[in-house]
Amino acid sequence: MMKNGYRSLHHSFRFTPYELSEMCRMYANGQSYKEIGQKFNVSALAVEGHILKHYLGVIPKENQIKITINMKMEE
Repeated sequence: MMKNGYRSLHHSFRFTPYELSEMCRMYANGQSYKEIGQKFNVSALAVEGHILKHYLGVIPKENQIKITINMKMEE
């Protein structure tokens, strides 16, 4: 069982903002995903996803939602 973070209403695991900032700080200081994952008791893959999203601002293509807005221009 994971000891850090909290569970959302949908029972998925979430990190607190403090934990996310600590992850980003560790990554910026050159620590590997594996080292960060060991500290937070999660996999390196989970850490990589959080770093990509919250530190680098990149969301993987398969997780992006495409929204198309149809709008009439009024004259």
